[in-house]
Amino acid sequence: MPRPKRKSDLPVGAGIPYDLSEAAELLDRNLALGQAGMFRPIPTGLTGIDTALGGGLHAGDLAILAGVQNIGKTAAVIQFAASFAKSDTLVLIVEYEHNVTHMLERLLIQNSYVNGYGGQSFNQDELMEAYIETIREREEKNIRNDTSYRSFNKLLSRLPNGVIAWNRLARIQRNIWIIQGDGAITTPDVLAAYVEMAKQYAESRRILLIVDYLQRVPVFGFQRHLTTEERVEYIFHYLKAMSLKCQDDGWVVPILGVAAIEAEALRSGRVHMESIIGGAITAYEPDVALIMNKDDRDPDGSPVVRWAIEKNRHGPSDLEWKHKFFGAAYSFIPEGVPVNEEDSWQRERKKTQSEISAVNMANAVRNVLEKKE
Repeated sequence: MPRPKRKSDLPVGAGIPYDLSEAAELLDRNLALGQAGMFRPIPTGLTGIDTALGGGLHAGDLAILAGVQNIGKTAAVIQFAASFAKSDTLVLIVEYEHNVTHMLERLLIQNSYVNGYGGQSFNQDELMEAYIETIREREEKNIRNDTSYRSFNKLLSRLPNGVIAWNRLARIQRNIWIIQGDGAITTPDVLAAYVEMAKQYAESRRILLIVDYLQRVPVFGFQRHLTTEERVEYIFHYLKAMSLKCQDDGWVVPILGVAAIEAEALRSGRVHMESIIGGAITAYEPDVALIMNKDDRDPDGSPVVRWAIEKNRHGPSDLEWKHKFFGAAYSFIPEGVPVNEEDSWQRERKKTQSEISAVNMANAVRNVLEKKE
């Protein structure tokens, strides 16, 4: 292996050079350590999107998910997490927006639906009422300190299909970790530490890191305050490099980050990849970009979300599907309806891209002229 002659030749943490024979040895070692599942993508559960992505998210991927407000991004995250966990993947959800209990509640509600989304189940209001009744029973029976009394089991028994929901989740309970992110503590280095911790438990060598939101990840250690674009650029570079390093080490660790949208774009009511906070790096660095926008309601009154693949290094992009969203179940119907090219909002996006390019060119010319003056 080529080695630096002086310690100062390479900074701490920099990649080590491999010649081709050593690269072949690295691949041989990874094949010996690995399982067939390491070379299969991890499905999201949305059928059209998975097909376009060549089966789902791949080793080394940095994927972003973005959309308008209150469209169901967190619901999509937990629906994806359950799909990933069922494919023998250890899923880490680092949640900066919601607490651990909130995420578990939504997973329970999602899994309480048994005969389609019109069947018997429970919703958020019924869950809150069951909380109150369970606490009231403990107080009435004066069993607050009785460790044999399982309040969680009593809670489930009060909910329509509550036991069924938990039994479904019990099959994957060790494959989903929910982590409370902190905007002052949970830095990129901490995210990397969570992944290293997960490697001690992931026998399949498949881990998925979900970060909600990417722009909430704090960055410290610089001599000056970073601009928003600089901070986002650092986060994107860090996570992408971490995913690639894991792949070199024989691990499948794609990363899915929920991304925030510029306020001006949100006011317009429709967003695209170019609307993500962080500047040009948000368009260049990710391997996959999934964008969610509100569409017209279904004839039965259900909300419809238009999903778009606006970047895809594994296949075609600029594709769209319409997925019905059942808000009470925090769930998207897996089978979406493809949008034809004539009705696609990607035509509008291309116009936006041209306008952005024109503005960037005008700014570049103005900067040159100002320097000459």
